[in-house]
Amino acid sequence: MTLGINKFLTKNLDHDYATRLLTRPISGSILIDLNDFISSPSVSINPNGNSAILHQYPFSPFVFLEHNPAFDPAQIIPGKGVSLKFDFNFQSAPEADDEFGVFLIDQSGVPLGTPFEFFTVDSIKGTLSFNLSSLPSNPVGLVIILTDIDFIGDIRDSSVTISNVQIFSNDSTQRPISILQTTPT
Repeated sequence: MTLGINKFLTKNLDHDYATRLLTRPISGSILIDLNDFISSPSVSINPNGNSAILHQYPFSPFVFLEHNPAFDPAQIIPGKGVSLKFDFNFQSAPEADDEFGVFLIDQSGVPLGTPFEFFTVDSIKGTLSFNLSSLPSNPVGLVIILTDIDFIGDIRDSSVTISNVQIFSNDSTQRPISILQTTPT
């Protein structure tokens, strides 16, 4: 049976993705390439895919970086002891009414809700971690968004840097969401 699944995966999926699925460690981590995400025009993604900067955009109140499992290869697959973790640095411009948000979505694009979301209007940096153990093993997506709440078409230089997005396995003791090592900026 396993050989048949391996043949199906390698025949029907991108080779690199199929290799990652078939060789996913029981314990350890897998970095997620942000170049596989869709994004707003003002998002700068590092060529190696390990980080991205979301800058405000003058023509839209929303700037996003999104992995939607309906359109992209399924990179985030929940399971027992599986967590999604990444570093962030949200810099809200002075006198700005901006919000940084992160949430997980299902294959239909519907947000999974609390406890799989995080929003803040305060400048803050740290590590965000979601425990995916309680979810079914269907692929989920990740949406990172910078919102200009009082949008009037100006740019106040708020930004969010995201880096080291990775899937960890074999960590079933974690709460559904935790913010580690946060520091006001």
